[in-house]
Amino acid sequence: MIAVQIARWCAALLLCSAGTGEIRQIETQWIFVSEPVHWESPPREIGSKTKTGFAEVIVLYPSGEYGYVGCYLIHQRKGDVSISRGDSHAVRIGTWRERGGDVEVTSRLVYQDVRVSGRPIPGPPTVERFANVSGSGLRRMRDKKRFLPLRSLQDLHFLATLLSCDRAYWDGQKELEGPQPCMPPDAGRGR
Repeated sequence: MIAVQIARWCAALLLCSAGTGEIRQIETQWIFVSEPVHWESPPREIGSKTKTGFAEVIVLYPSGEYGYVGCYLIHQRKGDVSISRGDSHAVRIGTWRERGGDVEVTSRLVYQDVRVSGRPIPGPPTVERFANVSGSGLRRMRDKKRFLPLRSLQDLHFLATLLSCDRAYWDGQKELEGPQPCMPPDAGRGR
């Protein structure tokens, strides 16, 4: 049991770059969003022109790093898109590389608001393949879902913060303590 916990801590430290607090900048040309997003409008009585919809947002950093956020997006009346701060989200991080004309991603779940019994966080590594689609997007092989460039995302810093900072530690049954990359090591102690 102790060996398993030590292994998880080592993996978590490698994944999280603990103690660096570095939030990596993201450029819009590195971002892709799952399509189609099923946009829903609020009730008419509210008078809001925004729409929301669940999407998967992926970031392919030129360095070979990979980021994923499953979240609700908000589509503003003028076309700008932002990430909802009031809804749940999931974060996966890892690496990507081109392989045989496709993109191969190795990643693991490092954060999820909703904990599922029996599913630890960080989760095990998974490998996914994406086909390049005529130079404009990607298609995930396992479910044929399309990912298109998302140039209208306005909160690049918030996306970068989610990918760099959000971490959870869950053994499948209970919460665990673990390194939080964007917090000082003594944050939250001594209160």
